[in-house]
Amino acid sequence: MPTYDNRFISLLVREGYCSICQRDSRFGSGNDWLRDSYLCSHCRTIPRQRATAEVLNLVQRNWRNLQLHESSPSIDFYAVQCAGYSRPYYLEGVPPGTRKDGELCQNLEYLTFADCSFDVFITQDVLEHVFNPDRAVREIMRVLKPRGVHVFTAPKHKHVLLSRRRARLISWQSDR
Repeated sequence: MPTYDNRFISLLVREGYCSICQRDSRFGSGNDWLRDSYLCSHCRTIPRQRATAEVLNLVQRNWRNLQLHESSPSIDFYAVQCAGYSRPYYLEGVPPGTRKDGELCQNLEYLTFADCSFDVFITQDVLEHVFNPDRAVREIMRVLKPRGVHVFTAPKHKHVLLSRRRARLISWQSDR
């Protein structure tokens, strides 16, 4: 039985299994915004991180032995678990496909990877930040191998019923 983490002054506490630390745990939150505050008492992951791992375990059980690419990672879980792991970041002013301070730069709308490069492509709360998500999804599908999977999350706030554009692209040139 997991030990209770006293950092939880919780509105909601439940026992369960954590797909990230891969053990029984206690999950709790100190507020009603569970999306970012319903934490595992051991590894402190949030629901979207655990859900992504759980979905991947269901749809691609052997992911640890495949080419897995995670766009803008939030934790080191996949890097530690998967030998074929890679990750980029979007770095403003850095041409896609190049590195800055050791980090690979990529633009989801114009990926520099060859066709059929990855078995798994993960994006967690990323697609809502690109100006042309349809273009980004086409690029992700292009770099996936046949039978590859794209596992993604997108935020949803229970009180927001309609999406609204918060930024506008006035002019832009592909760095390709």
